Amino acid sequence: ITFEIAGPNDTWLHARGVPGSHVIVRWGNAAGNEDEETLGIAAALAAYYSTGRGNSSLEVDIRRRRFVGRRKRPGSRRVTYRNERTVAVRVALAQDQHRRG
Repeated sequence: ITFEIAGPNDTWLHARGVPGSHVIVRWGNAAGNEDEETLGIAAALAAYYSTGRGNSSLEVDIRRRRFVGRRKRPGSRRVTYRNERTVAVRVALAQDQHRRG
């Protein structure tokens, strides 16, 4: 999904330092103008669908998809990234977002 569907100005999120799902926010405009409320919900989902779900809080990295790359090793599912910003997410709030979703 990261490289096949997301455009370079879409936003990519992942729980920092733990395995978990990548979350993509596809913006409805070519410039990819971000909305902080949407990013908060997406960060909560990234926290919820990570192995850090049992923690009270997690950090989630946010960056434009154009700053996400594949590892050089064949068959590797890992990615590299730069130019991220990190937000703290309370996992209890992430669980609430999942129930509403």
